[in-house]
Parts: sequence; structure tokens; C-alpha cells
Amino acid sequence: MKNENFGLVLSTKESDDKKTARIIGTDHFILMDLDLNDDVDVKVQDKIPLGKDSAFVKQERAHLSYDDLSKDQEFETEKAVYSIVTANELKYVKFFNEQSKQASKLHFLDGISRKLGSKILTEKELNGDFESFEDIDNRISF
Repeated sequence: MKNENFGLVLSTKESDDKKTARIIGTDHFILMDLDLNDDVDVKVQDKIPLGKDSAFVKQERAHLSYDDLSKDQEFETEKAVYSIVTANELKYVKFFNEQSKQASKLHFLDGISRKLGSKILTEKELNGDFESFEDIDNRISF
């Protein structure tokens, strides 16, 4: 199982006996419910450290699917994913650059057909690696 080092808070809930948060991991986009330590205050979209040594997390309760999210949490997830991807632009541009015709995974991305994936690969072969999201956008019309 992949581990997350950090997560962005999608929602929080506090009752008399515990604080909980629903988060999305910043490395593998794993959705989780967490019990938080009593003395921490977190807000939606805060980045918090995860793991057994985290001062924020008392216990990881469950991994979730996207279908488990409320409409508000879906909205916050979209904002969080945008934030994560733009903060790690080179990592995701590298994904486009490392694809080859023999093992292209581009068509697995939502909104990218095999035809568009082929167009991306051809553009990369003709004009070299992509340098940024802006470069991808300028060279490929989505």
C-alpha cells in the first residue's frame, strides 16, 4: 500500500469526544478519514503531515472512494488536486515526457483519447520534451 506523507484537508468535524478530518494525500491522491489529536486546529485546504509521528493525526480510520465524498468535499477535492498538481508541475510534465509509443498511459487520463495521446507523443518526438503545462497547452490543443 502506498503511503502519504502529507494531506490537504477537505473537511473537518468536531464532536464532544473527537475531532476528525477528511483529507486527500499529496503524493498518491489517497482519500482518507483521520482522527485528529485534540490540541490541533486545522482548516479546509490546510496541508498537514501524516504518518505515525505526525503531531496532527491520532489515527487513520479509513481509506475512501470518491463516491464517499459530499458535494462540498468534491468541490474541495477539485481545488486540492489543482493545488497539488500546480505545486508539482515538473513531476506531472515529466509524466508526459516519459511516455513512449510502446507503453503510453496517456489515454488512461480523463479527457485524453488514444488519438490525442498519439498527438501528444508525435509532438514530443518532433519538437522535444515539454517544459511546462503552458508548453503542453501551446503545442497541443486539448
